[in-house]
Amino acid sequence: MLARAVSLALKTGMSFRELIFTHGGQQTFEEESLRHTWWELYVVNSIMAAFWMKSEFNVYSFASDVLLPYEEAAFIDAACMPDPLTVAQFDSRLFADGKFQFSSFCYRIEAARILTRVLPLTGNHDVHHDQVQAVDNALAGWAHHLPPAKADIIYQLGEVDEILFQAHMIIQYASLFLHCSQSNLLSTPAATADIAGGQRDFHVSPYTQHTYAKKATEASKEIYTIRILLS
Repeated sequence: MLARAVSLALKTGMSFRELIFTHGGQQTFEEESLRHTWWELYVVNSIMAAFWMKSEFNVYSFASDVLLPYEEAAFIDAACMPDPLTVAQFDSRLFADGKFQFSSFCYRIEAARILTRVLPLTGNHDVHHDQVQAVDNALAGWAHHLPPAKADIIYQLGEVDEILFQAHMIIQYASLFLHCSQSNLLSTPAATADIAGGQRDFHVSPYTQHTYAKKATEASKEIYTIRILLS
């Protein structure tokens, strides 16, 4: 079902903003709905690719210039929607001095983008350490660069930002997925055959394996900590 949805979206050109402008009929709410649909497919496809242990990622392999979605509150109140922002603007946000305000959806999308960078590195013995380190830095940087307004997934009145909650979970899952494959946590082929991220790289030194094992363990603990916030 997901594969059919992705195939249909790509076939119809949903990955391009021109189609969204055309089919949105210059209706802000309709255009935003189409953007939400595209990015939701992107995020779900990345998560399922990790679950299925597939390094191929259908949506990621295609070019896309779809604008980023608004905050959910702005989506509900279509009259208050600002101009949508681009992925390029999001990527350069650290140099914008707070000029742009990005929605929780944007950080969830970024988490999925990082997860897609993890997928080709797991179970691949030809991966260079620098490639792993670059993605590891992106994982650490994601939380470090959250703006003050997104620093906590729980608002003052106790309401949970569920989109940001999902983003944190994706980041921790990506961290577990990456570090487990580089660690010595799962040491036998039988134990790793059907576990996502469990295919070890035997070229990694024992010290480095131990370091990644600690990071994988920390990620699993963080997943539990985040999860109990909703219990």
